[in-house]
Amino acid sequence: MLIQDRIVITANEKQKLDRLFGTALFDKKLCKRLVEERDFSVLSEYGISVETQNWLRVVPANSLMDLARAVSAKMPVGF
Repeated sequence: MLIQDRIVITANEKQKLDRLFGTALFDKKLCKRLVEERDFSVLSEYGISVETQNWLRVVPANSLMDLARAVSAKMPVGF
């Protein structure tokens, strides 16, 4: 099993990602940094853990929606 298959995103981490993705919906430059440029230094700015940053670097995504779906798929059961 690959490490990326084992990652679980905590509720706290999910809240941080929700804020980031929500901001990116309205900020085209931020969205471009996340999706097109894959400039994940912005993740540090939002307090995203190194483990989640590393995982997001390898998530195949062509849109912000793709990233959001990947995050939702890694939420703990019963969240």
